[in-house]
Amino acid sequence: MFEFVTKPKMMLEGIQRLGLKGAVTHGVRHASTAAGVTLLGPFQIRINPTDVICNHACPMCYLQYLPPEDLRSEKIRERNQWMLLDDYKQLFDGMPPGLTEVNIVGGGEPLAHPDVVGIMEEVKSRNLRGYLMTNGTLMKPKISERMVQIGWNRTRCSVHSGDAETFKAIHGVNKFDTLKENMKAFHKFRVEANKQKSCVFSIVNVLQKENLHNIEAMFDFAEEVGVDYVEFELIVPLSIDKMLTIEELTHIKATMAELVPKYSFASNAERFLAKIFKEAEIGRDNTFYRPANRCSVGYDSAFIKAMGEVVPCCFSDEVMGNVKNQTFEEIWYGDKYRKFRKRLMAGNFAKYCSDNRCKYETFLHN
Repeated sequence: MFEFVTKPKMMLEGIQRLGLKGAVTHGVRHASTAAGVTLLGPFQIRINPTDVICNHACPMCYLQYLPPEDLRSEKIRERNQWMLLDDYKQLFDGMPPGLTEVNIVGGGEPLAHPDVVGIMEEVKSRNLRGYLMTNGTLMKPKISERMVQIGWNRTRCSVHSGDAETFKAIHGVNKFDTLKENMKAFHKFRVEANKQKSCVFSIVNVLQKENLHNIEAMFDFAEEVGVDYVEFELIVPLSIDKMLTIEELTHIKATMAELVPKYSFASNAERFLAKIFKEAEIGRDNTFYRPANRCSVGYDSAFIKAMGEVVPCCFSDEVMGNVKNQTFEEIWYGDKYRKFRKRLMAGNFAKYCSDNRCKYETFLHN
């Protein structure tokens, strides 16, 4: 049996972050879920304008582990069948009540989609929070300026190096200077529009063997381009040669502990360093993996792939329906989703949860 207790401090933080209406909506969703009832649609949806199309070739990415012929054919299929702007308008029109946030992400690079700016404009025209995850090299000044104009809420760039040589080794392309200029331009537009607080700008930095020698350069880069926050992660190794050793983890911890106080941007460094060895054990050995006792993806979030398939989360291979053929509301309240929620609430997790070592341990977006 789940406990649904919200502390006063959490309620206040929720109101500050979501507004009164958003916090009340979240409370209704929280309470109805306790009763096993789905009264509202998801709090957030994550949309993939692209699934496999990307302008980078990062060796750590799962796409680089696909046979080249399969990757080429998937790119062709995606370009022929991906959702276009009218499809996204139809998606948003068919949402049940409760949607607050749209995350534009990608199995590939979302800014490679020809309609991505129009999609962002649709999100903001509906008074929804917008969140973009990008590698940043296609975020040209014209796009950045428009994002600031419409009040795009949060932009997170995946940056794993602070110098050009290491960047090319990790990202597979020689676009470090382009990235730097794009990010500096975005920050400039934020400052000029006095929107630093409303248009949050951050970096995610995945620490791996190839960038351990230039951690300080990464800190310098983040400071130079003007981001508000840096989120550090450890690589999830897809092969044995990518696994970090105890010595390398010790180096990361000592170096970052020394650097953090010297820089002005905020980060998750304290929490990251406190659990760095545990995270590495999960990455090295499945016996250390412990699934969550509960998961709320069937109630508060959903994932829409490039060609319209709706899946519960980014790891799932269970297709609930396709928004090209049905409204999202029909899919959300449909029989497949009902059976999925029932199974999830009983604690019966799918094999893909453990295969991907999912660490999602929260219940609803508190």
